[in-house]
Amino acid sequence: MKMKRDKGFTLVELAIVMTIIGLLIGGVLKGQEMLSMAKVNATIKQISTYQTAFNGFIDQYGYRPGDFPDAQRRLSNCINPYCLNGNGNNAVGPRDNVWEAVDQSRITENQQLWTHLMLANYISGISASTLEVNFGVSHPTGPFGGGFTFLTANDSGVASAQGLWLRMHGSLRNNVELAPVISPARAAMIDRKIDDGVPGTGSVRGYQYGNPAPGDPGNCEHEYDETFTDIKCLIAFKISY
Repeated sequence: MKMKRDKGFTLVELAIVMTIIGLLIGGVLKGQEMLSMAKVNATIKQISTYQTAFNGFIDQYGYRPGDFPDAQRRLSNCINPYCLNGNGNNAVGPRDNVWEAVDQSRITENQQLWTHLMLANYISGISASTLEVNFGVSHPTGPFGGGFTFLTANDSGVASAQGLWLRMHGSLRNNVELAPVISPARAAMIDRKIDDGVPGTGSVRGYQYGNPAPGDPGNCEHEYDETFTDIKCLIAFKISY
């Protein structure tokens, strides 16, 4: 008499199923890692593009974009109130701490820097015909979300922090704190590829709100906690002194 097989998986079948599940999970994780690395490389490329655009504008016009006092006469389609002249004092906007959330309205030199670059055909992706303030409209977006703003830092107590900084962060609101946009692990990768890999020194700086102490989980100010993959950091890149 033929024995009827009990329903269910054999050990071999279970092993095959577990192997397939493991391969699927590994594939997903590998795909996520590849996507994240692509964003890291895209960020570095974007920073390089803005650095080249900034220097090219100075070579062509003799002034920093945003600070250009003859923009309305010399830039095509630079029309009030969307495109304004700068004051020509060799600083873009007010001087402040590199992490201060300065007013990013359409009439400030900080934002006009982007408008001047766009109308001079050095960058694309923003508009010069609206007063709306938003990433993707007045300011360019970033690969990790959020986008970029400029600030001329004073930081008289920290000489190495003085200069013009390009900052990547997650929100764009007038006179409010800047939101985090990247994890410590990814910020560290970008810092190492461009600079020294240390958040508090060099031409790339990491930062987070809340006055973290050294060794705090997710730190991206004293040192990058690369075991932490949640969004905790802002990051800034020195463009000029």
